[in-house]
Amino acid sequence: MTLAADTIAAIASAAGPAGVGVVRVSGSSSEALLRALFKAPPDSPIESHRMMYGQIAGDAGYAVLFRAPYTFTGEDVAEFHVHGGALNLRSVLRAAIAAGARPARPGEFSERAFWNGKIDLARAEAIADIVAAEGEAALEYSRAASGGALSQRVATLRDELLGVRAALEVALDHADDTATTFDRAKAARDLGETLDATNRLVETHRVGRIAREGLRVAIVGRPNVGKSSLFNALVGDDRALVDDAAGTTRDFIEDAIDVAGVRVTLVDTAGIREKAGSVEARGIAHTRRAIASADAVVWVLDGSLAWTADDTLVGELLGGRRAIAVINKADCPLRLDVRAPLAHAIPVSAHTRLGLDAIGDALAQLIQVEPRPSDHGAPRVVITRERHRDALSRAATAIARAREGLAGTLPEECAATDIQDALGALGEITGETAHDELVNRIFRDFCVGK
Repeated sequence: MTLAADTIAAIASAAGPAGVGVVRVSGSSSEALLRALFKAPPDSPIESHRMMYGQIAGDAGYAVLFRAPYTFTGEDVAEFHVHGGALNLRSVLRAAIAAGARPARPGEFSERAFWNGKIDLARAEAIADIVAAEGEAALEYSRAASGGALSQRVATLRDELLGVRAALEVALDHADDTATTFDRAKAARDLGETLDATNRLVETHRVGRIAREGLRVAIVGRPNVGKSSLFNALVGDDRALVDDAAGTTRDFIEDAIDVAGVRVTLVDTAGIREKAGSVEARGIAHTRRAIASADAVVWVLDGSLAWTADDTLVGELLGGRRAIAVINKADCPLRLDVRAPLAHAIPVSAHTRLGLDAIGDALAQLIQVEPRPSDHGAPRVVITRERHRDALSRAATAIARAREGLAGTLPEECAATDIQDALGALGEITGETAHDELVNRIFRDFCVGK
C-alpha cells in the first residue's frame, strides 16, 4: 500500500482539562505548518528534536519538529504542547487544518508507522493495548509486545520453518540428483519442536485474554444472605443498597476491583428463590443472565441459618460453573449444615471484613496470571488478542500436517505447501502477509491521535 503524501493532524492527548495538551502533525508539510503556526523569539533556529518556547495559535507553549526518518511515523512530525483543555486544543487543531493539514483518521499515525516500516502489526496493536489497559498485568504484557517480544518470538518460529522449507526446496529442485539427500526424519523432528513452541504460545491466550479483558464475577445466593454487604465490603464503598428485608436487590449493579493486576468486575445480583413476586422474579431473571455471562461466581451462604430449599436451588442453577463458595456472617454462631461440596468454603463476615483477603486469594487462583515481565528478566510473551491466537492455531495445524506427512509417506511437495501455509499464518501476526483490509480494520479500532 502506498500512503498519501498529505499531512494529518489530531489532538494526541486525553480529553478533559489538563496542564498540558498535545496536537500532533505528520507528513511532508509538517515543518512548513510548524513555521506557520509557531512564533518563536527572533533569531531562534528551528532544529530537529529540540523543544522551542513561543506563541502557538494564540496560546503560549512549546513546539518541536522531528525530521524524518527519526520519527514514530517515518515522516516529518511536528508537535504543539499547549495548555490542556478541549477548547484550547481544538483551537490549535483548527489552526493546523487551516494551514494545510487534514484531520487524521483513528489510528492513522500508527498506520503510517506500520506502512513506513517503523513498527510491525503486533507492535502497533500493543500500543493500542497500552492505551486501553485497565490492569497491571494487561499493561505489562502490552509493554512487552510493544517492545517486540511477541514479534521476536514469531520471527523465531518463522526462521525455524524457513530452515526446513529451504532444505525441502533443495531436495525438490534436485530430485534426480542421487548425491542430494533430504533427511525426512530430522525435518519431522525439527517441525515437532516448532509445533511444541507454537502450541505453548497458543496456550498463553487464556491468561492473556483475562489480563486484557478482565474477569467478570457474579455474586449470587438466595435472598438476605449478605450478598450486597459482601459486595460493598469488597469494592470498599456502599454501592449496593442493604436492608434486612429479603429481595432488596431487584437488578444487578457492578464495580471493579484489582486482583493480581487484573481488573475483576464484581456483579451484585438479586437473590434467587422459588417464591418471588413479579418484580423480584424479573430481578431473578437478570441474575440468571448475569450468571450465564460471568467467568465465575461467588456463591454466598448464610452461616447463621440452616440450609434451605432455596440454597439447593442456587446450587442447581450454578451447575458445573466455576464457583467460590463463601459462608457469610462468620461472626455469628454457625448453624449452617456445611455439606460435602462446601467443605472448602471460605468463612467471611462482611461486617467485620473477616475472610475478604481469602476471597481475593481465591480469585487470584482462578485468574492464574503467570509471573509478569519485570526489569530483572526477559519479558514473558503472552497472547492477549484473539486474532493472534487464531493465526497461531492455524499455523500449528499446518505444521502438524507437515510433520505427519514427512514422518509418513506423503510426498515432500505436500509438506512444503503446509509449511508455506504456516508461514503465511504467522506472517499475519506481524503484518508480513496481512492483506490491506485486515490492516485497515485493525487501525480503525485505534483512538484518534495515536
